[in-house]
Amino acid sequence: MIIYGKRLCGRVDRVPGVLYVATQFFHLYFIPVAPVHSFVIIEGSEGKDGFKGVKTRLSVKSIVATYCRTLLFLGGSIMLIVGALQACNRASDGPSSGDSSLGLLVFPVLGLMSICACIFWRPWSLATEQHTHELAALLGIQKDTLDAWLLERKHTMLR
Repeated sequence: MIIYGKRLCGRVDRVPGVLYVATQFFHLYFIPVAPVHSFVIIEGSEGKDGFKGVKTRLSVKSIVATYCRTLLFLGGSIMLIVGALQACNRASDGPSSGDSSLGLLVFPVLGLMSICACIFWRPWSLATEQHTHELAALLGIQKDTLDAWLLERKHTMLR
């Protein structure tokens, strides 16, 4: 069975609780293949029926973030598999006098670091103040309304 379709990836320029930019990709087995459209999406509007937002020009930042995260995840997974195969091979051959355990740790450690970087490290994830206002304008959110939301959000976070 071939699994393909379109899905949103590369969430960037996030304004917590307000909006973010994501790009819809054509995917094959859930691996992003080609960007289709980018959207400014109202955070929290996502559901089974879609999301609330507007189409915008393709976001290079979102596309780069998607491919970087995908490569980190796939590379990390491959390194973990190679490390496991090395450990199995060594266990079946028995320890040699010249072998060190350090070599067995390299691939698994790099693999885990890559997967963690993919999941937790979010370069470019937050929008600058100027870009926040530009994105909000695309959604039709007035500057005063956005400033009030951001101020309220800041006070909530400080409590």
